[in-house]
Formats: sequence, structure tokens, C-alpha cells
Amino acid sequence: MFKKVEEKAQADIQRVIDKMQALAITTGYTFEGRPIQKYIAPVCGEALAGAIVGVSVVAASPSVPFSGALHKQADGIDGARYAALEQVLDKAEALGANALIALDYQYVCVDKNGLLVMVSATAVTV
Repeated sequence: MFKKVEEKAQADIQRVIDKMQALAITTGYTFEGRPIQKYIAPVCGEALAGAIVGVSVVAASPSVPFSGALHKQADGIDGARYAALEQVLDKAEALGANALIALDYQYVCVDKNGLLVMVSATAVTV
């Protein structure tokens, strides 16, 4: 059983890495030698690592800066990070972006059993 879970996790990570290769990505605000042609929109994704699931997290912790429905609960911090990043990549692609700038990760402890991972960036064309 452990092996199947590990194989699924590796497949999920590889899927996100493949999606990342379709976009230029930076934590900065520019690409050297590649001017930004159009700023499209901010994009964000959220995922939860831990034992708490779904909307109850928001209800239990109204101080958590939360931008919408929690899309996914992931296995561990790495799983949550990749799940949130995948949401950002999917949204950017749907908007027609070919790059992301200002990629940022935020981590928020939720109660004693959860960690909310939020990823944000600005979708652009270069």
C-alpha cells in the first residue's frame, strides 16, 4: 500500500513539473531580455496538508486569509505545495498566459493539525 501511495505522489509531482515547463516562471517581476507584453491577471491556488478537511478550516479559523473554496487536501507539505502550484499553472494556462511573475508561497498553520499552502503569481505574456 505504501508503494502505491508513493508512486501516485511521484506521478502527481511529475505532472506538475511537466506543466511548469510550458511556462516561463520567476519569483521576480521581469524576465531579462524578454519584455512583458501583457499583464493578464493574478492567479492563486490553495491546498491543505494535514488532518482537517475543506471548508471547516475556514469556519474554524476566520482569521486565515482565504481566497475561495479549498480545492484539494494533499499528503504532506510537498504534496500541498505541488497541488497549490498546479492550480496556479492551470489557471494561468486557461487565461492564455505563457509566463508567471512574482511567484510566491505562503504557509498558514490551521489549528493543530493542518497547514494551508497558498501560491500566488501574476499571469503574463512575454
